[in-house]
Amino acid sequence: MARTPTAPVNPSVLIWGREVAGFDVAEVARRLKTKPERVVEWETGEAAPSLAQLRGLAGLYRRPPALFFLA
Repeated sequence: MARTPTAPVNPSVLIWGREVAGFDVAEVARRLKTKPERVVEWETGEAAPSLAQLRGLAGLYRRPPALFFLA
């Protein structure tokens, strides 16, 4: 089976987006139907979200997906 492409986002921008949007890690995980540990992995750079997950984060944080690639 083909591996889902991941989005090489900037982890610090993910944290910033979550905090500005007013969410904690648990709420983001609940809304994206994933584990809080997975959200922490994205925010620490241990893992990268899939493109679909990035679209979900962008929608939840009300930001354009391209923003998360900035330095």
